[in-house]
Amino acid sequence: MIGLFVLLCGAFYRKSILTRALNTHYQANSLTLGGNLNKSELLNHGPKIEISIDSSSLSNVNYNDTEVINYSNGVNDASYNQGEKELIPYDFIMLNDQNKGGEAAELVGNSYIETSSTNSVYSNILNIVDIIYNEWEDNDVSLYEYYKPIYTHEHIKNSLYHVIAITEIGINNIWGKLANYSKKIKNFENSCEEIKKELSMVIENLENPIYNYQNQNFQNAFSLLKKKRADLIQCIKSKYSTLNNDINEIKKNDNYYMYNVMRINPPLTLVPVYNIRIDLIKNEINDLKKITKLPLNEVKNVSNFINQITNIVENEPELKNNLDTIKFMQKEINHIIKLYEKHTNICNIKYNIIMGLQKIDNAYKTHTYHVINNIFDLGNNYAIFKYSYNILTNLDKLYNNKKTQINNIFNFLTQILIGKVDPSSNKIVHDDSYDYDMSQPKQILNNLKYRFHKAFGQNVNSYDKNVNLKDYENGNNDLIAQIMLLINKLEDLIKLMEKIYNNDTPISEIQTEIYNKTNKVDLNEKLDGFNDALKEATMWKTKRKSTISTLKDKYELVLNLQTQINELYQPFNRKYMEQKYIQESKHILKMKVKHINEKKNDLEKLIELKKDIENHINQINILLNNPLYEMVDFANKKNKINDDIKLEFKKFYNDGVENLVAECSTLIDENMIASVQNDEQVKKYLGDLDAKYDKINNITFDEFSKVLNNVNNKKESLLELINEIKGYIYYHMIHDLSSILNSVQTIDERLKPNINNYFDLYNELTSYKEELLKKKNLIVQNDYINNGNYPDYEHDSKKLLEYSNNFISKENIILKDIEEMSKISDEVKTVLPKYDNEAKKIYPNSNDEYLQTKKIIEQIKEYTSEDYLNKYRKEVNDIKTTITDETNQIQNINKNIENYKILNNGMQQYQSIYELIKNTINGKNILNDLLSQSIQAIQNYDNVNETIKNSSIETLNNKISMIDDKLSSTTINDIETKLSTLKEYFISVKQKIMENSEIEADNLLQNANEINQVQNSTNALNEQYISLKMDIEKLINDINEEIRKHQN
Repeated sequence: MIGLFVLLCGAFYRKSILTRALNTHYQANSLTLGGNLNKSELLNHGPKIEISIDSSSLSNVNYNDTEVINYSNGVNDASYNQGEKELIPYDFIMLNDQNKGGEAAELVGNSYIETSSTNSVYSNILNIVDIIYNEWEDNDVSLYEYYKPIYTHEHIKNSLYHVIAITEIGINNIWGKLANYSKKIKNFENSCEEIKKELSMVIENLENPIYNYQNQNFQNAFSLLKKKRADLIQCIKSKYSTLNNDINEIKKNDNYYMYNVMRINPPLTLVPVYNIRIDLIKNEINDLKKITKLPLNEVKNVSNFINQITNIVENEPELKNNLDTIKFMQKEINHIIKLYEKHTNICNIKYNIIMGLQKIDNAYKTHTYHVINNIFDLGNNYAIFKYSYNILTNLDKLYNNKKTQINNIFNFLTQILIGKVDPSSNKIVHDDSYDYDMSQPKQILNNLKYRFHKAFGQNVNSYDKNVNLKDYENGNNDLIAQIMLLINKLEDLIKLMEKIYNNDTPISEIQTEIYNKTNKVDLNEKLDGFNDALKEATMWKTKRKSTISTLKDKYELVLNLQTQINELYQPFNRKYMEQKYIQESKHILKMKVKHINEKKNDLEKLIELKKDIENHINQINILLNNPLYEMVDFANKKNKINDDIKLEFKKFYNDGVENLVAECSTLIDENMIASVQNDEQVKKYLGDLDAKYDKINNITFDEFSKVLNNVNNKKESLLELINEIKGYIYYHMIHDLSSILNSVQTIDERLKPNINNYFDLYNELTSYKEELLKKKNLIVQNDYINNGNYPDYEHDSKKLLEYSNNFISKENIILKDIEEMSKISDEVKTVLPKYDNEAKKIYPNSNDEYLQTKKIIEQIKEYTSEDYLNKYRKEVNDIKTTITDETNQIQNINKNIENYKILNNGMQQYQSIYELIKNTINGKNILNDLLSQSIQAIQNYDNVNETIKNSSIETLNNKISMIDDKLSSTTINDIETKLSTLKEYFISVKQKIMENSEIEADNLLQNANEINQVQNSTNALNEQYISLKMDIEKLINDINEEIRKHQN
């Protein structure tokens, strides 16, 4: 069921994959570590579709330029092809073939034999231990078993993907394992680097003709080769041997996927895959066979060529130093031939096996296991073929490198025939032993002719050789003739030497001849040319030695003639010497004047430098005088620098230097020196100048520039110290002043908001006053008299107390800040002048710092000035005054509200009394009317006894008298008068309260007491009225009852 499920999952993709594979020309699977084992590609889910090679282009492939892909990471490095510029494959062409005709004449002078880039080549190829030179054959090693799993696994992976009989997770698993394995391989290829470098250097030395020609140390280097090779093999084995478990794991996975996973597919699915893989691999290896065919015949010819060169070199002592190098190169070529034959055989065997494989024609007549085995065997054969093929491609590159190196050795042999190695530059240069310097005899002749001109005032050539010199009036004609005769003889001798020298073939021509004979393409022609060049060089050197010997003999004759001529010049020496003395003395005068001026200039620099230093020291002393801060370290630095300067000055400077400079300022000039005609004048000038010269030379100037430089450095140190001190002072002043400024600014920043808060509280108090006024006016206007309901004013007194406390608190904070600012002001009055003086020390060179300091000082002065403080004091006092006024007004309002309570009580009391007195007056009138009516009624009774009538009338009249007595009009009028007076007073007080005017509290209380008295009087009067009323009512009732009793 699992197999059926997997087949169904893959059925959808299989048709398109197979169609794409069949339509591809072929898959040129290079199976290279560098090309195929990139991890991102290993994890690619698609099959490996390699680039198709068009077979039509193979005929035009230049083998030496073919980029052979190798499993080693660096084999495609462009450095492999350095030095390989052959246009014809496998032709053994001279490295310097581009030099033609006349250019070849410069071969020796510009020669530089380049070794091939061995280090560059071997840094890559040494990963392929199979091809490293091995003469001993006792420790052969191959890495085939470690790379085969990569090739095989690639083949299996593509086969698996074509059948799509594996899940995506399975593919990732396969390539994940291979990616890890390949990563290890890559790491191992980059390991053992130090040993590779050492081995590369050994091989380079063994192949380097110049190295072995100079050092003659070939055997030691060859012994080292065996050791370094063994070290590298051991290092590589130790690294790769750790992969054994990985190889087993990969093999196990390959077997599993081939025989467990792939077997799920029927032959109908597997056979097309197998047939496709056969076509692809056959096409690839068939094309590769066409590309890579190393010409073994050529290689063997090269080996034979080296052998014959060896035979020649063995018989030439001057070339014998390179015998070991040439033999070693032959061994290397033979080793390449051996390996190439071995791996060519392997490739051919596997090629024939693969090419002999047949497709499966009928999928119905085969079995799944049979197809799987065929796929597996195809991968194994392909892996072996591919590995050996890569070995062959790298052997080809190695051979080309060796071929280039053999070419270099051959060039070296041709150039060393008439040259020599310059150890300093490793170049082949002229051999001086085969050359002669013709400039020496010519220089002797020129010197003698110049002396002739000095002695006789004319050139030798101005005399006519055919004229008898004795005819000249000159008394020295005989001597001149003798000298001229010898000079002419010398000149003829030198011309003969030049002729002998020029009869030999020039070295440039022999160089060109050697180059032309050896610069051949054919190896036999090259060898014949070398033999001819060797004979030509030997003959030329023999003849050259003979010529040089003859020239040396002739040179002895030249020296003899020189001696004879010099002896004839002796009589002319005195005059010549006198003129020479004057000329030399003039020269000495000029030189001494120049010397004195130069030294004077040096001393002037020293004097100027001393002045600068004194000025700097003075600046430092000013800075250190009465400092605000600790300056001990700076003083010590100054003293140390000054002591060093004094020590330097000791060598040159003394008190007389200025006088010496002044003395040396008056010297003779060039015109005066040029006008000198005799030795006396010269001696006078020399005497005057020597005194100054000696004085100035008493000063040792050997180390002047060094001392001047040292003192200049010390001067710079003083400048740095000045700046450091100024910076130190500035830093601390700025710090201190900024601290003071920060303190006063902090206080100022507190003062402003505190005063604003103080003023805000005043505004709040004013608002409260206005609110209180509104309340008071509302109370007064509404006349809370009728109901007697008075608002509670107790909170108002508390509120005012609260405001008062707040004002006191805020005022204290402000006054505290002002007091603190005042203290700082007192302090800075003493401190600021010191800072001001210190700031002036750093001026003017530090103008910015000075201005910054002054700015801060001025800011501090502004903040701490009396005007600034008084401004705050006045502002606080002004607010305080207004607060007092507002507080008094509020207190007055509160008093008036309290007074209004008294007033309102009095007004209510007045109203009560007024009503009461009105009632009393009305009651009195009513009682009088009632009594009068009763008397009238009694008088009208006819049927009542007169006695009773009169008695009743009398009683009633007595009551009327009693009413007038007890409720007298005087008393009532007096009360009414007082009430009227009190009413007027209360109205006036109310008006004052409305106006918030001041009320006399005592007067108000007095009137309140007075209305109380009126109240008492009115109450007493009213009580009398009530009592009378009751009596009268009873009396009238009693009389009425009595009269009814006595009516008839």
